[in-house]
Amino acid sequence: MSPRIIHLPLSGRDRRRYVRELRLAEQAHRALPDRVEEAAARRPASRNHEPTRSEYLAAVEKMQSPKWRRNQQAWHQALGPP
Repeated sequence: MSPRIIHLPLSGRDRRRYVRELRLAEQAHRALPDRVEEAAARRPASRNHEPTRSEYLAAVEKMQSPKWRRNQQAWHQALGPP
């Protein structure tokens, strides 16, 4: 014979607690899609869109600045040859 788990009957208080926890879990599960939609609506706009042409050009100009080039050269010298 294979071993079996014997479940003891729950007392009245345990049953009520189990039913309460089960009801709360079901409510949380039903509310989850709404909470996801609310979180997506609150997300900053910068994460919701592709950069505009002006934002892209500003990033390119920043990368072409002398200070940025000096930092890149220092970084590559610190790393050494490939």
